[in-house]
Amino acid sequence: MSITQELNYLKQHKDIHLNYCRNFIENGTNKDGMGKIIPNNYTQIAMDTVLTTNPGVALPVQLLSYWDTTAIKVLTAKRSAVEIFPEVKKGNFASARIEFRQMEDVGSTKPYSDFSHSGMSSVNYNFPFRENYRFQTHIIVGDLEAEMSGEAKINLIADKQRSATNAIAIDANKFFLFGVAGRKIYGILNEPNLLPAITPIVVNSKTKWTDKTTQERYNDVLALFSEFVTQLGGLVDQTSPIILAVSPAVNVMLGSATDYNVSVLDMLNKFFTQLKIVIVPELEQEDEQTMMMIAPEVMGQRTGECISPEKFRTYQPYRQISSLSQKVASATAGFVLYNPAGIATMTGM
Repeated sequence: MSITQELNYLKQHKDIHLNYCRNFIENGTNKDGMGKIIPNNYTQIAMDTVLTTNPGVALPVQLLSYWDTTAIKVLTAKRSAVEIFPEVKKGNFASARIEFRQMEDVGSTKPYSDFSHSGMSSVNYNFPFRENYRFQTHIIVGDLEAEMSGEAKINLIADKQRSATNAIAIDANKFFLFGVAGRKIYGILNEPNLLPAITPIVVNSKTKWTDKTTQERYNDVLALFSEFVTQLGGLVDQTSPIILAVSPAVNVMLGSATDYNVSVLDMLNKFFTQLKIVIVPELEQEDEQTMMMIAPEVMGQRTGECISPEKFRTYQPYRQISSLSQKVASATAGFVLYNPAGIATMTGM
């Protein structure tokens, strides 16, 4: 029976309407309307094993990927200079240098006499200064670059502005700690007026903390405190606000405990009532640890300050043919030490 006869039979006797059917795929067991077995016709119609298109592939991996909208930022080292000394604005971006007035009382007394003018008191002035160092960075964003990033739901301009801000902050912290080479600008760690550092107590010919017990490490901190009190002539004691600046490695060793679960930090907190520990990665140099004990203020006067004539300055975005650029700038005078006796240093741990 032809396909036409089969379709007519289905329409008339079975009420099945296959108007767009062109042929059937039979398996050799079906019968037509007259009861006759229909032979299979796989090779004539189906052609299942002979492809006319390219072999199928798996789904594109992009369709099976989950895109997290949160950008994971690469971490940078801790910036802790302003945790030790406050950051203040002095001068402005145009200032060539920052001048300071230093005043020292001088005087002596003599035995009294109605007819003597002996003994004299006066004031001595000095005018130290620091230069103003200006530094900058800039961003540039292409029109096509921004448009393509937008298709990926990325705010490219905002991300680049944030990157510029971070670059300024990283360098500002570096200048507060080490100053600017070739300029009269110094940092907390290389201020020329810092008093000489002391060395740790020698125990069995060793000074490194890695070779010392918890009690021996605590004794080193007390030795530094003793030097600190001597420098300040007793103007501070264990109840005064004190900053202990240490490297990350030393900070870990402060937590080292004895067999009785007593750490260096436990003993320090028991002795000092206002001790603040600040972690400064830069205090570790070439496998040598340094520790600084600092009085933020002595008799109402700050020990030192981080000077920023200009914290952050953004310039007008500049439009080019098919891109946008913007400059960001800042200025620093580094760290200024007003009272050298307010910092005691121990190195070689």
